Amino acid sequence: MGWLGLRFAAEPPAGDGFLLLTCTHNTGLILVAYLVASGAGYCVFNMAERIAGSRQRETRWRWCWLSACCLGGGVWAMHYIAMLAFEAPIKINYDVPTTALPLLVILAASLLGMLPLATPRLRFHHYASSTLAIVLGLAAMHDLGVAAMRSEATIYYEPTHFLLSVAIALGSSLATVPLFTFFRRHDAARTLLKLPAGST
Repeated sequence: MGWLGLRFAAEPPAGDGFLLLTCTHNTGLILVAYLVASGAGYCVFNMAERIAGSRQRETRWRWCWLSACCLGGGVWAMHYIAMLAFEAPIKINYDVPTTALPLLVILAASLLGMLPLATPRLRFHHYASSTLAIVLGLAAMHDLGVAAMRSEATIYYEPTHFLLSVAIALGSSLATVPLFTFFRRHDAARTLLKLPAGST
């Protein structure tokens, strides 16, 4: 089964090809990706306080737009830096239009995820809609991002690991959305927690 040039298979197909088993990851780029994601998370949690402190609806929405750009841009940058950290014994290039599309997707999903959280009194459906938007955005961004790869190799997705990645995205979103609410209040202890919390 295939979608966007990605193929799903429980086992690699039999044929004359071979598996690339000598792949590695650049540790330095992995660290940079982690720092980018943590910095974006820290900024978003700072903006949560701004959103909560804004009395005018228009001001809250502007902060939501800015936080969505920070979240979406940070996640997209982290994703591609981590992909560049992947080193294989073949040449890998990236298609520019297909690389830009995931950025638009995650920005839209981040905005849809942030707007419900701008409500002064949050209820369960606000958390649910925000989490759903972010999870779907993360999954779509990842698949579109991998589809941008151009090489001689054929990429196959193992269905179990694919579903596990979606589950991890769901779990991290379920943890992050309540944290966004937690950091809407300002005090010294919460400020100190923003940086480690941003790494989620």
